[in-house]
Amino acid sequence: MLINIERDQGPPVFQNLPYETTITHDHTVGSLVKTTTAVDNDLQGELVYEIIGDIPAPSLFGLKDKNSGRISLTNNLRLDSLDTER
Repeated sequence: MLINIERDQGPPVFQNLPYETTITHDHTVGSLVKTTTAVDNDLQGELVYEIIGDIPAPSLFGLKDKNSGRISLTNNLRLDSLDTER
């Protein structure tokens, strides 16, 4: 029996860095904020994106789907609607 274990040769690399965008408090919930692109040359499958970060960022932004780098607004940005208590 032969078992072949392939090691990851490196993490995904994001293209066209840095990503910057400006959005206003009246940006529409559900609308596209930014599209990111990453490449993983040794990947055998699909690249999966995830939003992580300090609170409240993960509750404000989400992905259109886990296999795209399309970031959308998931909650209202109005200051009076944000729960800033931790």
